[in-house]
Amino acid sequence: MSSSSLLLNEYSTSINGNLIIHKSLDIDFSSSSFKIVLMSITPVFLLTAEINEQIFVNITLTVVIGTFLVLLTVLFVDRVIINPIKYLANIGELISDGDLTVSVKESARDDEIGLLMRSFSKMTNFLRPVMIQISRTSQSFARSASEVAASSEEVNASSEEISSIAQQMAKG
Repeated sequence: MSSSSLLLNEYSTSINGNLIIHKSLDIDFSSSSFKIVLMSITPVFLLTAEINEQIFVNITLTVVIGTFLVLLTVLFVDRVIINPIKYLANIGELISDGDLTVSVKESARDDEIGLLMRSFSKMTNFLRPVMIQISRTSQSFARSASEVAASSEEVNASSEEISSIAQQMAKG
């Protein structure tokens, strides 16, 4: 019965600033055995240059990917948060200038921005008829004031006429 085996050994050490890698392959046959030894000597400064280059590449990739992710985040925040707030600020300016003909876009969002948009819509829908009623009431009040002023002028004219007649009667 013949048997054979292969055994690979590897170890590394550092001597005088050089990395020494030692590999050996033991081959055993039933009748004979061989040992093949490979040894490589690599100066450590070459390894650190490769490591420094790899670190530089990794840092560069991290910075590029990080910058890209920050840019995506900024665009997302601008689109999802800042633009709707600017829109509502413009609507608020129009309403504060007395323009209640504006309509707020309906929002299906379930977050605070959606709640704010629905609140603005509800507010404008509530204020519109209130302002119409105030306008009608003020027009009615202006007409009534005009009528009161006209009546007051008539009363004043009548009073002057009565006073004039009373003075003529008193004179004789």
